[in-house]
Amino acid sequence: MDVEFDITATLIKQMNSLHIMELDGIDTHKDTQNQQSHTPGPAPAGGWTAPPGVREAVNGLVLRNFDDYTSHNDVSAFCTRWPPSRTPSTYCEWISIDRGTTRCAYPSQIESLQAAFRSVASNGNVSVDSLDQLACDHNVLSGKWLIFTNPYRVDALWENVVKLVCLHRRTGCAKVTPNKGIGSYLICVYVEDYTSEETMSLREDLRRIGVTWGIGFKMDAYTHLGIYAKNEFGIRPNRHYV
Repeated sequence: MDVEFDITATLIKQMNSLHIMELDGIDTHKDTQNQQSHTPGPAPAGGWTAPPGVREAVNGLVLRNFDDYTSHNDVSAFCTRWPPSRTPSTYCEWISIDRGTTRCAYPSQIESLQAAFRSVASNGNVSVDSLDQLACDHNVLSGKWLIFTNPYRVDALWENVVKLVCLHRRTGCAKVTPNKGIGSYLICVYVEDYTSEETMSLREDLRRIGVTWGIGFKMDAYTHLGIYAKNEFGIRPNRHYV
């Protein structure tokens, strides 16, 4: 039986470990490792936001938890405090929000998933269907929509995403990269179960707030199993691209 553990602490660790994934054949996981060596250039117009306080950043993550009350009163203040374009990567790896934690897989579930995958891979049976079956069998069903954007759009788009999660959907979590000085940003918006209608309903909601271009959806199971671009199995790293 799994022992009890701090779900918020686990979410922080998993959100930090599940870095930027591939999009349509581009291995942005490796690119992210390169991006992390970048430091921001000159301060943007308006200057950098103030450094995080002791209670604002945990393990390289600026994380704010929202509930019904704070969603209606504090969302705008949070977005003003942490605009991605004015938050240097020296402050944090991600700016993130949690509106009723998306359920995380237990470490034991991830380990059993990986063990089962090794058996499937050794038999040469790796396919989209077999990966779906493994994810369902081991209950590792979370995933995220990946939204790439530019410095001119990121602050307003991130605020729209935060309002969507906190005020409209009232569940889930999301994160955005800070200013790495490379001219691009990534917003990840999570779902708890990629097999449910939640996945596509979230995509439609993202379209309504301005994400009208094609974006990829990555299963967390793929990340745990090392399914990245140009993998040896020929599996596209995005479970969906719409």
